[in-house]
Amino acid sequence: MGECTSHATKQFLKSVGIELSTTCPYTLEHNMIIERVWRTIDESAIAMLITSSLSEIYWQEAWSTTCYLYNRSPGAHQEISMLSPYEQYNGVAPHVLHFKISGSKCSVTVLNKAKGDHSPKAVKGNFVGYQDQQVTG
Repeated sequence: MGECTSHATKQFLKSVGIELSTTCPYTLEHNMIIERVWRTIDESAIAMLITSSLSEIYWQEAWSTTCYLYNRSPGAHQEISMLSPYEQYNGVAPHVLHFKISGSKCSVTVLNKAKGDHSPKAVKGNFVGYQDQQVTG
């Protein structure tokens, strides 16, 4: 406890315009909004695994994908704004044309193929989520 209330953290939050508001320890009911968000994300990740017929070993990817989609959903926090959390933070609407159905068939590019190699440039796979950052190069 206390990692979110250190002087360095408070200074950083202040410098980016975020006001830190804490609740009493062990009183989760005081933070109902975030508790509901976490429950929504957990239940959505479970539903994603069930409907995609993916194994539970993909739980982390399902949870991360659910967070990714939730943060790009308009009205995710209706009590605050009808804009998506992504748009509230970045000031622009998120791109959503790349959204895919979890578990759907996809092709995965084989990286570092040797020049002149005539083996396939991609392999078959199942879509499990989005990467956090765009890889370039």
